[in-house]
Amino acid sequence: MCDAKLKTVLSLFSPVASKLDALSSNGPATDANCVKLNTNENPFPLPKSVMQSAIAAIEHQYLYPEDDNLSLRAAASDAYGFSKDQVIAGNGSSELL
Repeated sequence: MCDAKLKTVLSLFSPVASKLDALSSNGPATDANCVKLNTNENPFPLPKSVMQSAIAAIEHQYLYPEDDNLSLRAAASDAYGFSKDQVIAGNGSSELL
């Protein structure tokens, strides 16, 4: 549908919509000021604190996790107000059953 026809159709639904520019269906927007919300793109860089936390979290991922998942159970119990003895964690329902 050409831009003129699209604006006419949109004007029937909303006077504001008729003033909006139509996006091209031929490919991604090339305007540097365009934020593509439909693809969950964040126009801002990650905060340094988030980047540092992410790096710290993956630093030791080459190691096997704890057998009893004590750290995870303690964090979950603190977050939700349970004792760590009331929280179980495992690798899927088969292991927990």
